[in-house]
Amino acid sequence: MNSPSSISPVPARALVTGARGYIGSRLCALLASRGVRVHALARTPLPIPHCESVYSIDENLFDAATAAVAACEPTAIYHLAAAGMRPGETDDEIIQANITLGAALLSAAGKMPDRPVFVGAASYWQYSPHDDPPNLYAASKAAFVELMRSYARTVACASLVLFDVYGPKDPRPKLIPALLNAARTGTPLLATPGEQVLDWSFIDDAAEAFLAASAALAGAQRGLSVWAASSEFRHTPRHTAAVLEGILATPVPVRWGARAYPPGQIMTPIDTLPRVPGWSARVDLREGLRRVGAA
Repeated sequence: MNSPSSISPVPARALVTGARGYIGSRLCALLASRGVRVHALARTPLPIPHCESVYSIDENLFDAATAAVAACEPTAIYHLAAAGMRPGETDDEIIQANITLGAALLSAAGKMPDRPVFVGAASYWQYSPHDDPPNLYAASKAAFVELMRSYARTVACASLVLFDVYGPKDPRPKLIPALLNAARTGTPLLATPGEQVLDWSFIDDAAEAFLAASAALAGAQRGLSVWAASSEFRHTPRHTAAVLEGILATPVPVRWGARAYPPGQIMTPIDTLPRVPGWSARVDLREGLRRVGAA
């Protein structure tokens, strides 16, 4: 296990998108625990835990973003909202969430007298070793980074590249929840050959990476940084299943190779991006899986 990262300086006020998501909700809780006044921009104005207020997204994303930023005057904006990871999402939803909403927030930030820093969640899938992006999700994430370069003339912003984030009570259709379900129900998981390498990041470490990114931007007037929240705890799905099986002391039934790899499967994540300044992962895979199994 790596040594704990130091506690990062925190913003006074934060505006978060994706605050109802698995990572976004944990970030909101972390911010609130550090005394930050947290606000959210979401599709519906229903209350969100740890958020003082929730501003609603309307049909005009630029107007909604401008109104929200002007109202709560954030010192940091964390943009985690994304689309393209769930079945049935349309091209329009993907473009709106992954490109337009972020552009609207950056535009609004640039209009503020005291400009907030901006940290946008990115994905290692946008750094595919293949010639073409594997899907529209990856392509839209890559396109947003290029768009950020324009807004970076007036706003200090960072693209925070996330890898395979996991943790307790994860409702997303990801590998570790599927392995846990297989162990608890005895129903075999139909999986790919499981030989790709995954860079596992525990949920608490991922949330801390956002704070470290905004702290690293603090004081900057403009410019774009691209940082990786890479834990360097890299393991194949097969090894991950074996570790979980040992922790649970019960079989984890998996039929490896029952499914083909998805188109454009990345076998080894990018490892050439600089890590977030002042941040390192604290929770290794064994400890993280122990916490998952105990939840």
